[in-house]
Amino acid sequence: MELVELFKKKIEDISDQQINETIPKCALKMNDEQIATVSFVFWLVYMAETDLYYVLNESLKTETSTLSPEVKKKVEEILKEKIKGEKEVNFNDLENFSDKVKAYEALFGETKRTKLLWKLKNIRDDLSHNRIENLKYEGQALSLRKTKEKILIDYFETAQEADFSKSEFLTEDERRIAEILFEKEKMK
Repeated sequence: MELVELFKKKIEDISDQQINETIPKCALKMNDEQIATVSFVFWLVYMAETDLYYVLNESLKTETSTLSPEVKKKVEEILKEKIKGEKEVNFNDLENFSDKVKAYEALFGETKRTKLLWKLKNIRDDLSHNRIENLKYEGQALSLRKTKEKILIDYFETAQEADFSKSEFLTEDERRIAEILFEKEKMK
């Protein structure tokens, strides 16, 4: 009990910065490079999941707003099949990062962006499962500045590739039209 009282007193006397460093530096014995890498990965994945949430909600609203009830039902069936599992699926509020990536893949197909999102999901899993030394992108440690630059550039480049031509919801003719529109948009 005395140890807890001592800890309480110590916590009251330290700065906000020191309290933020208590867990990584003191409890987990992480060095500054590890802390910086974990912070970078956390915020990158957080940004990706936030962006993904927005893109999915907007895409589902846009893509399904003009569809008949029968086609909307088919879209939901495709998404449920993609996500699978026994759980009830709420497409307006997908909880798991992997479910969001699966829904994105159903909407946009297997693109560079989708592949990047799966890599981010795996990096997130490494972080969540205490595999900090495994935090890598394309075989390079995420503690390296060049690797951080590469993943950020790839992230923002692939964000520009909103190509619906690979969507599972489109007919073959609609895919060809989407490809043409996507190519025209890239030319601007």
